[in-house]
Amino acid sequence: MALLLGFLTAVLFGIGDFLAGQVTRRMPTLAVIFYAQAAGTLMMIPIVLLTNDTYSTDALIWGGLSGAALAAGFLFYFRALANGKMGVSASICGIMSAIMPVTAGLLFGERPGLLIFAGLVVLTLAIVLISKQDENDDTAASAKVMLEAATAGFLLGLFFVLIYVPPAGEAMWTVLFTMAGALFLTAAVMIVQRTSLQLTVRAGVLVTIMGVFQTLAAVLYIIGVNMGLLSVIGLAGSMSPLFTLLCARLIIQEKLSGWQMTGFLMALAGACLLVLGS
Repeated sequence: MALLLGFLTAVLFGIGDFLAGQVTRRMPTLAVIFYAQAAGTLMMIPIVLLTNDTYSTDALIWGGLSGAALAAGFLFYFRALANGKMGVSASICGIMSAIMPVTAGLLFGERPGLLIFAGLVVLTLAIVLISKQDENDDTAASAKVMLEAATAGFLLGLFFVLIYVPPAGEAMWTVLFTMAGALFLTAAVMIVQRTSLQLTVRAGVLVTIMGVFQTLAAVLYIIGVNMGLLSVIGLAGSMSPLFTLLCARLIIQEKLSGWQMTGFLMALAGACLLVLGS
């Protein structure tokens, strides 16, 4: 069940990231993040009130820190998605975001079984292959875009670790403070940069959907990671580039290279190993 929640986290984040990549081509990145986190914060208020989770200073502090990492990660990530080839940017981000929870889980003393460890290795290699660029592709990502995607991955991986720190009984409060922290940090940067808040009706709908998906992803992730291993659920949650890539292929017909197709098939094999080992 925990592994399923990890993969659902990746699906929701992946679709949300695809929508973000489309919207940020037409409006400021900060505005997209602001509206998405506003939707997420509002969504979490009734969820917190309907649960028996406990409020604590730990939830406030760690949730706020994870929210700051989330907002900063989205800022770099959405810029990379908007300015470069979506599949490549998403995959580079995925590699970096996978490293953080896996490393943290191992440092915390987690020791996955042989099949799970094999699945972790295969999934990591899959993300590397998905990010491999065709030498003849004139739309390949620039060094700047790749750096933005890598920085985003580090920050989003940090989000996966920080949101896990408070006890399970404080989970929903932690998610609320994560969304609120991301919202307030984004608002502060927008005030300094005097970013426009204007958006069209279509963009507003897409950004709201994006915010709902991302918040649901955070909720499912924190439930799953409190049931299973951080190193496993964190890696499963960081597989969102696969679903961003699928959206790019199916909706905007972005071409996949042979390496990317191989990586996709390896990802399916890695997921099977995780399921068998769970």
